[in-house]
Amino acid sequence: MPPQPPVAGQRPLSDPDYDLSHIIKLRSESDWIRWSHDLKIALDLINRGYWEIVNGNKPRPSEPKYTVTTAEEVKRDIARRERIPVLRVTQQELTIAMHDIAQENSRRRERYETRLERWEDENWRALEVREAYLRLLYYYGDGLPNTIMTWTKWTKIRFEPNMSHMTFLLHWNNALQELVLLADVPPFLRFMQFVAAMEHNEGASKFLEAPFPEDAENSTEELYKHFLACYED
Repeated sequence: MPPQPPVAGQRPLSDPDYDLSHIIKLRSESDWIRWSHDLKIALDLINRGYWEIVNGNKPRPSEPKYTVTTAEEVKRDIARRERIPVLRVTQQELTIAMHDIAQENSRRRERYETRLERWEDENWRALEVREAYLRLLYYYGDGLPNTIMTWTKWTKIRFEPNMSHMTFLLHWNNALQELVLLADVPPFLRFMQFVAAMEHNEGASKFLEAPFPEDAENSTEELYKHFLACYED
């Protein structure tokens, strides 16, 4: 399910402490560049990087490199560091070193998961904002009509209560394939939109409440497999 609670340390855009009154009113194509520039600055003051999120340009955090080693490699490392023969490395020294490596890997994992959770939360919150921005880009900027229309068609598809799961998947995937011919649609954005299409359909609980595979957010194929598996008799 999409994350709902706000990210710690961040405030909603409705916070009265935020003054967005200095942003000019968007009236026509003539002031689009200045308006979008002012908006970018204002959003960055609220949450640095939010503009990149709205534009879909903030990269997903990369998983850290973990230290993978064997007891023998650790022994040799201790011996080299202490300038002693490998045979003189004690079991206690080895145990402490292996524990330290495991602890450091755990810290790296925790930092990564914190960054990933924040990134996912920000992207969920930006779904409607991104669609609104694309519409404004079309009317006032240099957006392409076909891209906007195709995006809208894709995001409007819902898994309706009276619809079979196969019918929904077929319609949703066909619309996605039309869109990817016109614009880049990152895997995580596909994942978010797929889950968003399940709203207000109790029959989708089979899918939403089942544990997601680890690769579901990064692979549309894995997401589809998971969805179909949830509806196997």
